[in-house]
Amino acid sequence: MMGVINIVTRSQVNQIRVTAGSDSREQIDLQWGGSQQEWKWDLAVHGLKDQGDEYSIRDLRIQDPRRELLADLKLGYQDTQVSILHSSDKSEGFYTSANLAEDYNDYQKEFDHIWVQQAYAVTEDWQMDLAFGYQAIGQDIHVQSLAPGALAAVSSPSSNAPLLVRALAESRQSSFKWANDMSLSSRQSIQWGMEWSNATVERAKTLSNFDTLALLQRRFPVGFSSDLSFVTTIMGNESKTLNAIYGQYLLDLSEKTRLTLGLRHDDYRDVDSRTSPRLGLVYMANETHTFKLLYGEAFRAPSLVELYTMNNSGLLGNPDLVSERVNTCEFIWQAKVSDLSSSINLFSNKLVNPIINDFQPGSGIRTYASGPDADYQGGEFNLDWQPSQGWLLSYSFSWINNLPDDAFREADRIQQVRLQYEAERWSWNLSLVEQGDREYLLSTTQRARLDSDQLLYSRIHYQLTQDIDLDFTVKNLGDSDVRSSAHGVVALGGVPHRGREWALGLTWGW
Repeated sequence: MMGVINIVTRSQVNQIRVTAGSDSREQIDLQWGGSQQEWKWDLAVHGLKDQGDEYSIRDLRIQDPRRELLADLKLGYQDTQVSILHSSDKSEGFYTSANLAEDYNDYQKEFDHIWVQQAYAVTEDWQMDLAFGYQAIGQDIHVQSLAPGALAAVSSPSSNAPLLVRALAESRQSSFKWANDMSLSSRQSIQWGMEWSNATVERAKTLSNFDTLALLQRRFPVGFSSDLSFVTTIMGNESKTLNAIYGQYLLDLSEKTRLTLGLRHDDYRDVDSRTSPRLGLVYMANETHTFKLLYGEAFRAPSLVELYTMNNSGLLGNPDLVSERVNTCEFIWQAKVSDLSSSINLFSNKLVNPIINDFQPGSGIRTYASGPDADYQGGEFNLDWQPSQGWLLSYSFSWINNLPDDAFREADRIQQVRLQYEAERWSWNLSLVEQGDREYLLSTTQRARLDSDQLLYSRIHYQLTQDIDLDFTVKNLGDSDVRSSAHGVVALGGVPHRGREWALGLTWGW
């Protein structure tokens, strides 16, 4: 019920792009930017719809159509900037809450966000920013929780109808940030500030054709209605307030060495509080080699959903949750020699009281729990090689040792190879992404393996004129059968992803 949408656009760009592709895909993207005296604006609009791929699951033929709409406006005047964003997402059929029902399942989400930021030059060496934000999220979820006939023997009046549920949720969040950046000398500076936010769930309930509360409490027979007349509250009006302060000190020990010291204190009213340090040491040995040694602690208090969700057969909250935190040590080496550049990142994490998904004994209902502490290590290797003019070969490999048990849905090995070529008006790339074995739930106590998979991507681009570009993109070029693990118990073999997708795009700039 709380989320963040990141929009990355180029500023002061004027262009429109139309795309058509497989699965009856239709897409349009608009960017419009400009300035007038001390005013400046940027508008980005995105719209997409398609019919989705077709899947064979449990003897059913199911599609996953989707619709997306997004509008993002940034308006600036002198040192003031206002950002307004709206997004809407809708998907039909396919899996919703680990259940299948093409004729009923549906997911819709609305997100609105406004952000106002004011910059001040207090002195020549002291910059200050004040920012206010407000966001609203609405969700409307339709899910068939049980198959036809599942409640015939325990319902009154008796019915062979499936259990149909509609979940409605609305949340709000207000926030304030005060940030400062002060230069003390040519070699040192400090940053400090404070943050405040208040998140509130204003409405969270389900509508159903069977009395789901009686079903959860095992009060038989459960009532039945031909419409969704049974209303169950799954979360009351709950709120969570954060007060935080932070400070950071940067010192250039020499021309080649920088030290960073930081401290942050988070206080979640009625939940938890913690002070988290961070330390960084960067050494630029020469133009070829850079070394970084970092230490940090991160802290996350349980969300309202994780704490207070109730009367829900799909997922229950846990008011006894404690905050989770992670202590991280990192070593980074970056090198660049001629046409070759590389980096190695090694890390060691200690995860304390991780918030995980678990199953209640007896009922089999998913719930949130504080998992066991875990220590794990890993790293990432990146290599870029430009053998000749126009050609670039990139390789990356990441791994995790001692992956925590509750992260069984994730691969502990991921690698990617990318070949890119550019010449005059043409550009082309080909990417191969491979992820290792994972696991998924067969039942509340059993797991099965998902084999590693490989995905090919390719894109070709041509500049037709100075203002018009054409491009052709293919995802999953080999039409691989790629699957992932759901949080709940799903069909044998995991959740399938879309097969081969292609798209032809035309971009006109002015």
